[in-house]
Amino acid sequence: MAHRLPDEVPLEQAALFEPASVALHALRRGGDANSVAVVGLGPVGLLTVLLAAWRGVRRIAASDVNPVRLGFAARLGATEVVDAREEDAGLRVRAACGGEGAAVAFEVVGSQAALDTCLAATRRGGRTVLVGLGHRVGFDYSALVDNEHAIVASVGYRNTYPELIRLVWTEDLDLRPVVTSVIALDDVVREGFSSLLDGGNQIKVLVCPLPRPRRSTPRRPRRTRELRRRHLDRAEHTRRPRRTPASGMDSWSAAHDRARGAVRQPALSDRTEGDAR
Repeated sequence: MAHRLPDEVPLEQAALFEPASVALHALRRGGDANSVAVVGLGPVGLLTVLLAAWRGVRRIAASDVNPVRLGFAARLGATEVVDAREEDAGLRVRAACGGEGAAVAFEVVGSQAALDTCLAATRRGGRTVLVGLGHRVGFDYSALVDNEHAIVASVGYRNTYPELIRLVWTEDLDLRPVVTSVIALDDVVREGFSSLLDGGNQIKVLVCPLPRPRRSTPRRPRRTRELRRRHLDRAEHTRRPRRTPASGMDSWSAAHDRARGAVRQPALSDRTEGDAR
């Protein structure tokens, strides 16, 4: 599950690999298609739109009840957006996919209304992929059989990180447009959870535990060998020695000798790479 992250991949991108993996796995489950419908435009739904556009899908219809998220979908590659609050949203999505309906529809909400929209928007012989998590739902059995609709489920992801790392690293895929805020850890309740629960315009919030968010630039070069040695030597003389239960007096004696310069620990630059780690 652990994957090496190239230095050129910003951490902001890597933080989005998890929801992007859910979207990528769903697209794989849906199969190749020239037209898709995405119902539900949270982070996973919007990333499904973005990745579908990246894969060259010609017609992408996106539907949601939030106008702000519809605007995001249009900027990320949706060719048509449909307000799910209007009547016959499923038929409107169907019309947006050329009249015959979408080859694949993605239900990214987990509700009866979203499933109904997907089934109404899917063409004969099409497929609906269930991505959202919900409870018991129902459907018209006869209509499903008559139209030869297929319903498949997609949960989580597998074998997606290598492809996402490659797309971001070598093909300039940018997942960050879905991020609406980057906040400090101290503000996670007020500006994170509360903001999302209030139903505002937040979509994806990243939390940075550092004093300031890391910039999306390559890492700075490491300190020179001489500066590292000075830093470690200074720390060696000022660090308070720690007593260990097994050999307390020996530890204090060795620390005293080090403080007088009799013994100096090897600097980080003098150690092997394995020792430094």
